[in-house]
Amino acid sequence: MTKKKWYGFYSEKAARQFGTVVWKTPDGRDVHCTLVDDDPSGARYGFDDAVCIGEVTEFIKSFQISSAGAKIVHLTRNVWKETKSG
Repeated sequence: MTKKKWYGFYSEKAARQFGTVVWKTPDGRDVHCTLVDDDPSGARYGFDDAVCIGEVTEFIKSFQISSAGAKIVHLTRNVWKETKSG
């Protein structure tokens, strides 16, 4: 069975609205993404400023902006932690 490939995308507009997720690349770098998809073209992504970062292999953590904007919520391998922003 062939292992599915995943591709990371980054949109500054999406990052400001929703936050980012950190994934590891095949060469070991940590990259911030706003979308991870199996389609390298990003055709399904609704942000016009999105760029493809390239292949990603492992989820590391998430930085999500709360609706109130007062807290940033971190998810690291299924452990939630809230911190005050700014």
